[in-house]
Amino acid sequence: MNRLAISYKKMYSLLFGKYLLWSINSLMLLSIAFRYVTITTTDLYPSLIMVVLLSPLILIIRIKAILSTNILFMSFYTYFSIPFTISIIIGLLLNSSIQLSLVLVFILCLSNFYIMYIINRKKNRNTFLNHSKISLDIIRLAFVVIVATSAIYGKLLNDFSLFKQLIPIFSGTETEQLRSYFQLTFQIISVPFVFAATLLRIVIDWILLKK
Repeated sequence: MNRLAISYKKMYSLLFGKYLLWSINSLMLLSIAFRYVTITTTDLYPSLIMVVLLSPLILIIRIKAILSTNILFMSFYTYFSIPFTISIIIGLLLNSSIQLSLVLVFILCLSNFYIMYIINRKKNRNTFLNHSKISLDIIRLAFVVIVATSAIYGKLLNDFSLFKQLIPIFSGTETEQLRSYFQLTFQIISVPFVFAATLLRIVIDWILLKK
């Protein structure tokens, strides 16, 4: 019984302690997968929005986690999910254009790097910079893959129903126009992230060379 209690405590500590954020996000992603398999309408729009918007807000539970220099955490949260979510929230509050939201993403990526650099420059400077380099490379690679895949599948697909659910403004658009918008949408979304990642990569190399 004691061994069972100890094992339970260890499991609880892992899932709701150190790996709290990953645990909650895994549950949300599993819920989306379950929804996709069990519901024939494939109406994933609410679930996807939930993951995008709630993932960074989970950080409120663990404020210290924002300072994590874990490579996967930085690539998913610090330089992607947090800027993207904040830009969406600000855009909705101000009823702003897509262009402003993209500019906000770019600025927030740079701001996150600057804040993290100021915090880590005395104790974990080199660790932070080296981990940021890999994280930013992951982001660039991810968006290159996404844009390339969208270009290939955009040529092959004839059914864009899921795309219209994700972006309802295209619901009344013809198939050929949707094909172009499908590719263009992923290209536009990738621009601020790729630009920010490339610029920050140059800044990091410059800082390390200046050392």
